[in-house]
Amino acid sequence: MICLNWQEARGAGGPVTVEGELALFCFGKISRNLTASVNASTANVLRRQRLPRTTVFVLALVFLAALPECRAANSSGSAISSATPSSPAAAASAIAPPETRPARAAGPTSTAAGSSAAGSPVPFPSPAAAPDAVELRAMLRVLATVPAVPLPRRPVAFALEDDTLTAGTWLGRRGRYWASLMAMVPRDAFAWGGGWEIVDWWAGVGPNSRPREYLRYYVTWLYTTDSRSLEMPYPYLQTRVDRKLTTWDVNRRQSEVDDHSETYPMTYDGPHVFVNVRVPPGWYFMSFYDFNKDGHAGDNRLRDYRVSVRSRGYHDDITSIDDFDKSAELAHGRIHDFWGGVWTRFLVHGPAVYSVQINRNYSFCTILAAMTLDTLDESPPPYRGSPEQWLVDQNDQRKHVAREQMSGAWKNLPPSASAQDLADLLLQRLEDLRLTNAEWWAMSGRRDYFPLLRWYRAQATMRSPLARTLASAATCCYRLGLFSEWEEWQKRQGLQTVRDVEQHLRSEAGAASEGQREGSRREFRIATEYLSSRPPADRQR
Repeated sequence: MICLNWQEARGAGGPVTVEGELALFCFGKISRNLTASVNASTANVLRRQRLPRTTVFVLALVFLAALPECRAANSSGSAISSATPSSPAAAASAIAPPETRPARAAGPTSTAAGSSAAGSPVPFPSPAAAPDAVELRAMLRVLATVPAVPLPRRPVAFALEDDTLTAGTWLGRRGRYWASLMAMVPRDAFAWGGGWEIVDWWAGVGPNSRPREYLRYYVTWLYTTDSRSLEMPYPYLQTRVDRKLTTWDVNRRQSEVDDHSETYPMTYDGPHVFVNVRVPPGWYFMSFYDFNKDGHAGDNRLRDYRVSVRSRGYHDDITSIDDFDKSAELAHGRIHDFWGGVWTRFLVHGPAVYSVQINRNYSFCTILAAMTLDTLDESPPPYRGSPEQWLVDQNDQRKHVAREQMSGAWKNLPPSASAQDLADLLLQRLEDLRLTNAEWWAMSGRRDYFPLLRWYRAQATMRSPLARTLASAATCCYRLGLFSEWEEWQKRQGLQTVRDVEQHLRSEAGAASEGQREGSRREFRIATEYLSSRPPADRQR
């Protein structure tokens, strides 16, 4: 193909149009910079075209955008010549199809495509490697700079990363202290958990609503196997199975409350869902679960909520939200894209009453499926030990760790420690920070738990891994929300998981659940009383 410049194209002759001249002019200018080619016949046809105004405008923009680059190329003398190739060999190379051109020699920088063409398999990307002793020491030095802080004397809340993995498979994983399952029973919520203090709470709609407006308790699927719908606690499930309403395998229910805002204009600011919860003393994870089960149809897709956490007086009326707007916001979050189910999580400290607004944010309607409280422990009472002894141990350990941090002992690392010792020390100090700086630990600790988990996974592949390696791997998985893997590590240690304990309640506590009035919120005591009656050794198996 013989390349033509602008002057050669104009010499083709014949009547021309202004649009064709502009188009050919743009191609001529671009060809000098991009080595594009225009043969004589194409030029003659192009110069005679009558183009739409839109096309002319676009061509002009293309030319103006390319003009500075073309000028720079011409001024530097690097413009590629539009003449015929200087030699027959060069011309033959220019017109040869790609598959007949000489292959470039493979070198250290050869691409995956080149390797594939040579016949060698293209390797998959390798996962991140486990940290070595140098990296573990560097991580320990960073932890040594984290200060110990006193326990807060006022309500505080911190937004944490959402949990999109657990979904509706929550038993033994979320709500181990307390859980409220919205509309799980007729016209009320089902309270559950192993906590030793009954949690006082209230849920309702906001004041910007119609008179006598109230939350709607809605059940989409009475019984389902959809993993995004919440599991029914086993004592309650047993009563359904005994009545032949479902089976042990169909053990979930899709239920929720909504603020009835589908009957309001979408531009209306309200009614919103409000939740007040009286948190016991200590640090807790406060979580809210939502599943947009019909989010692929109509206006149901338009669900995007804002979450605001504030505080109230501890002895104030638990059902009041009159001064919500006057209170300072402690933390905020967002619930969106929750077709797969999402747990929105916060770190809070009690004793305090927290008032949470799930703002409609001009969505179709506001829904809420569950809210839970969990202590920061991997093995909390009454599943592991008694609450009384746990409280004493927590207080003593907190004081001991704070003294170590303030004395500077954390800055002294063993000079000849092995990688195993450094990893164990790093994990121990991470767990200690849970007691002395819970805010930093909850918000920043994940970046250290991930490489630690890689290290322990590598060690666990050995023929006879240490027992502490299995326990440490389980702890890392729990902290990262990898609950299925966490339970597998616990089983390898011969421990009974909390989830297994929950499942055993179906045969020993089902009658107690049936004997209570549904919705009385006394179901919360079933797990606590059952576990408290068992010897500590039985809770470990």
